Amino acid sequence: MNELRSVITPDLASTGRASGLRWRVSLVDGESVSGYVFAPSDPGRRWVLELTVDGIIVDVILANQFVDELWRAREGDGCYGFWAQLPSSELQAEVEVRVANTHESLRRFRLPGREKDVFTPVGQVQWQGGLRLAGWVGPSRTTPWLRFAVDGECVLECAPNRWSHVTRVTSHEAVPGFDVHLPREVADGRPKVVRVFSGQGEELGGSPLSLIAFPDALADALGYPGDETGENVRARLIDRIVPQSLPFAEYASWAKRFLRHDGKPGDGAIAVVVIGNAEAELDRTSRSLERQTLTNWVAGAIASPDGICFDPGDLAEFLRTEGRNSAAVVLMRMGTELEPNGLGRLAAAIMESPDAVLAYGDVTIPGRDGRRLPIAFPAFDYERLLEQGYPASLFVLRADALSSALQQGASSLFALALAPFAAELPPEELAVHVPGPVAHVEPLLAADALRDAVAAHLESRGVPCALDVGQGPIFPCVRVRRQAPAEPVTLIIPTRNRLDLLSACIDSVTPLIRAGRARLLVVDNDSDDDDTLAYLRALAANGATVERVTGEFNFSRLNNRAVERATTELICLLNNDVEALDEDWLDEMASRLAEPRVGAVGALLAWPSRVVQHGGVVLGQSFAAGHAHTGLMLGDPGYADLLLVAHQCSAVTGACLMTRRSLYRELGGLDETQFSVNFNDVDYCLRLSRAGLRTVFTPHARLIHNESSSRGADLARPKSERLRRELAALRLNWYDQLATDMLYNPILGLDPDPYTALAWPPRGLSPRAWAAPSVDEPLRRTME
Repeated sequence: MNELRSVITPDLASTGRASGLRWRVSLVDGESVSGYVFAPSDPGRRWVLELTVDGIIVDVILANQFVDELWRAREGDGCYGFWAQLPSSELQAEVEVRVANTHESLRRFRLPGREKDVFTPVGQVQWQGGLRLAGWVGPSRTTPWLRFAVDGECVLECAPNRWSHVTRVTSHEAVPGFDVHLPREVADGRPKVVRVFSGQGEELGGSPLSLIAFPDALADALGYPGDETGENVRARLIDRIVPQSLPFAEYASWAKRFLRHDGKPGDGAIAVVVIGNAEAELDRTSRSLERQTLTNWVAGAIASPDGICFDPGDLAEFLRTEGRNSAAVVLMRMGTELEPNGLGRLAAAIMESPDAVLAYGDVTIPGRDGRRLPIAFPAFDYERLLEQGYPASLFVLRADALSSALQQGASSLFALALAPFAAELPPEELAVHVPGPVAHVEPLLAADALRDAVAAHLESRGVPCALDVGQGPIFPCVRVRRQAPAEPVTLIIPTRNRLDLLSACIDSVTPLIRAGRARLLVVDNDSDDDDTLAYLRALAANGATVERVTGEFNFSRLNNRAVERATTELICLLNNDVEALDEDWLDEMASRLAEPRVGAVGALLAWPSRVVQHGGVVLGQSFAAGHAHTGLMLGDPGYADLLLVAHQCSAVTGACLMTRRSLYRELGGLDETQFSVNFNDVDYCLRLSRAGLRTVFTPHARLIHNESSSRGADLARPKSERLRRELAALRLNWYDQLATDMLYNPILGLDPDPYTALAWPPRGLSPRAWAAPSVDEPLRRTME
């Protein structure tokens, strides 16, 4: 056994108790240190440690990782562990682990040495609500297989089906992850004990766990589906805070339960136009039309070589003859199979929405195994319509709008879907969306036709741009590069010490600064590290602006002060723990702001492991807000190809957010009082929406985010109290928006990871349309 030396006592070489702390520190394979530290008298506190090599601090460690043996011993929540890589060039030195900002040494030893790790990373599991479990399994496991046992009986075996990001303090890993639903038989309303094992029979951290799930939502169980008052309303709120969901693979049982095929079919005459040129596809569509509950319709087929493009004269002739008495026209690709009430739901949606010109509904597509998979759309998304043409397989237009578009030369389904939005009216007010699939369609593979339609549409609006064409698994992808003003963007970077992060961030954007496309404004919040202060002086000497702001860390206040110093119209809030992957990201974000009704733009952020950390913000998870598309790898298309195209979101993260300085000041900047650290970005984006402006997320701007590396996670007691306070303010200020995210779909689950499951039950299937922004609510105070 290797000889190890400790400054505590020889018999406490691995563990110790002193000053109210309990700890263990181990050397692992001579290459890293791991262990735990906690105070039994203060289990909510997370300790920060310093790792020194020959007396020099080489790393600062937050001890907040899960330690299975502590959790099983009921020591708090078990999240007191740490792991740190030792620099290979310093392996012959003396290493010390000590409590930060004190002289409390936990362990000192001379390398090399070898010990067993105190917490081998088997994996981790968490209950997500209902029957849903998620987590990860260590990459060292040779058999990436999982076994789930409920009350001692194995109910599910599966392989990992996603990726997870694991931080090892100085390294980052993408490890196999899982996101599964237990069989519905488990949902019987009685408490269950669930244990999760790896393929080698090792039990994952967090297991065993207890859960309880019900076969029906609480609101349904009360038995008053039409009651909008009293206990039923309260039950529905509880269902949203503690949601249940089903995997997409069980769509058939979900649809059988929730999609009714009867009901009011809608009034008014409807024409149906089927675009295509294949007899077999026409037969499928015709059979589905014959099963419709709506009977007051006429139909015609228009020849098309690709199911998208057609001769405008043929369609105009149909409108003058068979379709002359129709108030609206349903347009679809040949091969589309309507649900029995699909036509009626679309007709009712547009007839009962006097301001709407276009209506569309959700669809299903064929999955790899032949099962139908739901594609759930937003209420309306102009940016996504441009880049993806998402409703083009099936939509309904008012007859007069269709005639006008044909007179303007529209010759494809994409062109017709874009036609109502050529005017400068807010496009959201012209469309109505029907939640829940109304038809089954094939993937939309027509990128060139979408490019041509978008080019003509933007030209008619006088928007200069360049278009890049691509194709996703389900939809075409046309990247719109609007011509942005030739002016620099001010990059605003708050920091406190952490020279390692700050210098990496600035190095990644230096080419943009040298090219004159960006200006640097660093906000220093009480840095006291000599190297950091010297670095900031060098930045200032080379033309950067360094704004000194003293006092407690307040992200909103730091950025507000910086915006007052900025001299450019475009500003980009940028965390000091973010690194750009290329030089194109800034121009991409600026081009999105060239659209007049866009108020903020966000970027795709990934952890250093290349696992996606931020793909836009969705409202409603646990009656709060959460990141979309986490757990996917860079390059994954995402749900419905959303990581391939720019699209609207209710909010984006302030870690990389571009907006206009004049707009920022008009809205009063970030809220320093209610949202000093958390949710200030969400609040800002929602105030933009209230003012009638859109927030756009673009996956074409990609950066790496070492999330919370500079300030630590919000787990220590003061930070967790602040998080609770700011979450309460978010719920108070934006109750309606958290309850109904118009850019998310009510048939999708409110689990922690959006776009990954079906809501059980759906939060509504009635047609929905954007309301005009309120003019009665004043904006926040203007910045002085």
